[in-house]
Amino acid sequence: MADEAALADVVPARDDHEPPSHAPAVRRDNWLPRMNDGGQEAIFFEAEADAITAVGPKGSGKTDGCLNRLVRHCYENHNALALIIGITQRVATEGAGFDLVDRILPMWRDGNRYPLFAKDPKTGLLTPHPKAGELMDEGIGLEFTKWTLDPVTKDRHLWIANRFGGWSKVLLVSIQHASEVQKKLFGIQPSLVYIEELMNADGPEYYSVPYAQLGRRRGITGPQIWMASLNTESPEHWTHALLYKDCVVASGGRRWPDDPEKPGIMRDRKWAVFYIWFEENAHNLPAGYRERLALAYRADPTLAKRMLDAKWIAYPSGEAIFKESYAEDRHVYGDKEKSKGLLPSKGHPIVIGYDPGSANPAMSFEQIVDTTDGTATKIFDELAFYQTHVNYYRFTKMMMEKMLYWQRRVDYLFEFRFIADDQATTAFNPSKGSTTARDIEDNYRQIREADPQRYATLPTTIRWAGCPKPPGSRAARVNIVADAQFENRLMVSAACPVHRAMFLNLERDPQDHSEPKRSKHLHPFDSFSYPLFYRKFVLKAPFRELGSRNAVEIVIG
Repeated sequence: MADEAALADVVPARDDHEPPSHAPAVRRDNWLPRMNDGGQEAIFFEAEADAITAVGPKGSGKTDGCLNRLVRHCYENHNALALIIGITQRVATEGAGFDLVDRILPMWRDGNRYPLFAKDPKTGLLTPHPKAGELMDEGIGLEFTKWTLDPVTKDRHLWIANRFGGWSKVLLVSIQHASEVQKKLFGIQPSLVYIEELMNADGPEYYSVPYAQLGRRRGITGPQIWMASLNTESPEHWTHALLYKDCVVASGGRRWPDDPEKPGIMRDRKWAVFYIWFEENAHNLPAGYRERLALAYRADPTLAKRMLDAKWIAYPSGEAIFKESYAEDRHVYGDKEKSKGLLPSKGHPIVIGYDPGSANPAMSFEQIVDTTDGTATKIFDELAFYQTHVNYYRFTKMMMEKMLYWQRRVDYLFEFRFIADDQATTAFNPSKGSTTARDIEDNYRQIREADPQRYATLPTTIRWAGCPKPPGSRAARVNIVADAQFENRLMVSAACPVHRAMFLNLERDPQDHSEPKRSKHLHPFDSFSYPLFYRKFVLKAPFRELGSRNAVEIVIG
């Protein structure tokens, strides 16, 4: 309530939604807002598409490009309704809502102003502009109102004069969760929608619902557009699928040769995705802005790659136990979209780690190589289920098919080592009359004997080694993994989404920060780390030794 009271001093509350009573002056000329020289912002301003996104690093001018396009839409159409959606009220009012009335609309009214810096034509370096901040031309005298607060809905709105002598409306709405989008936008028929910081939206409803409501507003002569600005996120985030999967076509679309994520991607012609770079907007920013950002993100290289270089890269969750040590750009190899991942290296055994469970079994296919630089580990395949009951016979056959696949894929007869927790090898199950490990060993023998020709290259029998779990062993395994990550001795295949999700999302136990919290991610962690613990503390000998870490092949295919 305190925030609303404070806001009321700036934004008067009114019950009516009527535009100003006077007719605004109509002024037509060739004036345009000043765009970044030679940059994507100018192309963005003219883009003919139904869905337009501005992607780029922090400080690149994405919001300005979207807001200028919004004002143009309101000015050029009779009775337009432009909708600005913020994920929170504060983001909406202090972000795009503030920029609109503080800089963008005054520019259309008064004219463009000289930037802070000018580029030296000889050196290409930025030097202080002698007329920085002064008007460089006359605007169109555009009239607009202040924000007005609706006391019932708490939405804000303002009016912008249009070229027909009337008024167009801008409505500012905050929607915190995807589940609220349908309800919040019910009955609204916008002609343009702009969503700021789309990467913070938690679901595709922020696109699908408002986009479906466009096209119904009468009197709109130009395109009715869904727009968004965003920084890059994880490749697993829904916005990445929106821009790189949902709008992709095989033919008849528009090709984007300069797309930094997927050069040459072809999208539906109704879509436009523009990357706007920091360098295009540097002349409008205070001196040292980029350097301060680099300093701020120095301790967080993953976030730096997103905010400074516009890289789509996964980021560990806030409480992730490997947050400080794991980074996908350093540890993940291959390309999931192209079905390319790590291959096992010839000359080294394949170690299969197993964490049994009736509903959450997990199995890791890895290679562990002791070198003079430490133990290097390569995770190249996985077999994991969440809340799914898979009987041991079926699970064993899936394991055998993967063993067979990798022999044929690499054309090499690998040795196999099998390591599970000691409970799987010692805990007797009265209902089955055996242990979990013995069940799989028996199933393996039966399956192989039933089709000896198919499985001729696999071992005749298998034997699980039990990894002990004394007090503190799980914390010890966390340390082994974290050390491998810090020292870049861990390689994870892009084709292993379960292990990637585990490294990003396995959280600390709130009662003991040295231990991982129980969750669905704990099972793949256990299956992967049992072999590491067993090799170091039980076997105390290498599976296969090499002279240096460089001898571990990084093969992608």
